[in-house]
Amino acid sequence: KDRTNVVMIGAKGGVIIPKVTYNSTIFNEIPQELLLKPAFGLYIDIPLSRKVSFSPEVLYTSRGVNHADFIYREIYDASYVLMANYVDLRLPLSYRFRLSNFIQPYFFIAADLAFCLNATADYMINYEANLIDIHDELLLPDDYKSFDISALLGLGLRFNFNINRSVITTKIEVAYNFGMIDTYGTETANVVDPELSRYNRPIECMFSIGIPLKRSQKDACSTQW
Repeated sequence: KDRTNVVMIGAKGGVIIPKVTYNSTIFNEIPQELLLKPAFGLYIDIPLSRKVSFSPEVLYTSRGVNHADFIYREIYDASYVLMANYVDLRLPLSYRFRLSNFIQPYFFIAADLAFCLNATADYMINYEANLIDIHDELLLPDDYKSFDISALLGLGLRFNFNINRSVITTKIEVAYNFGMIDTYGTETANVVDPELSRYNRPIECMFSIGIPLKRSQKDACSTQW
C-alpha cells in the first residue's frame, strides 16, 4: 500500500513578498522596495490519483506595496507603504513527479478567494523642508476593496519521511499570486484617478508539514510509497 497516497492534514507557513501592478506605466515605474510579511494556516491534502492531489487550505496572509523614496507628480519627495491583511480560501490542484520515494517535485495551480480584514496606509512627504508623516486606517470598501480574487502558479518539493507505521510529509513551495481585482476602493479611485487600477501580485515562499488522518497498519520497514 502507498502510505503517502492518503488524505493528510497539516500546517503551513512562510513569507509573502508584497508587490502590486498598476495599469499605468508611470505608476509601475515607481520603485517597490522589499517587504516581508508572514503567512500561516491549515490545509488538507486529498489524493485524486497517485500523482494528482487537491489541497484546500485556509491562510492568514498580507498584501500591499512598499513605495520608498519617489518623487510624487514631480512635486515632492514621498514614500508610501500600503498593507492589507486577509483570510484566504485556496483551492490548489497539484501534480507531482514521483522520481524517488523521498523527494518528489511538483507544480500546482490554485484559485484564491481572499477576504480583507483591515488595511493601512503610511505616507511620508517631504515638501519645502516640511516632513509630514501620516498613518491612515483605510475604510472597507470605500478606501480599499474588501475582497480579492487571484490565481496562483507555483513549484514545490515534497519530502516523505517514513516514521514507525506512518509517514510525515513536508513541502517547500514558491508561487506567484496573480491578483485580478482592482484594490482601489470606490471613494479612493475617484480621488486618485478614476482610470487608475491596482492589482496585488505578491511572491510567496511557503513551508508545510502534514500527517495522515489514519495511521498505517503496516510495518515501518515497508518500502511502498
